[in-house]
Amino acid sequence: MSAGAWLVLACVVGLPLLLIAEGKRQERRYGKGLGRGSALFRAGMLETQRLLEPERKVEILQLREDEFQDSGDRDRVSSDTEANV
Repeated sequence: MSAGAWLVLACVVGLPLLLIAEGKRQERRYGKGLGRGSALFRAGMLETQRLLEPERKVEILQLREDEFQDSGDRDRVSSDTEANV
């Protein structure tokens, strides 16, 4: 194995170990986290979902309206062709 491959392997294995060790060090120094970060993230995602729901409902209504108009056009075209025959 070349030196570059060993370096990449050391980074792949060593970096996660360093991150875990740093997390343990901070936990000892500052105490166990209360999960505030993840709670704030969940709250933000829920707020985003609430903001996007009305927009999605409008899109669904527009699709239904387009489908209704398309089916009405097809009915009108078929009746026109029957009248010409």
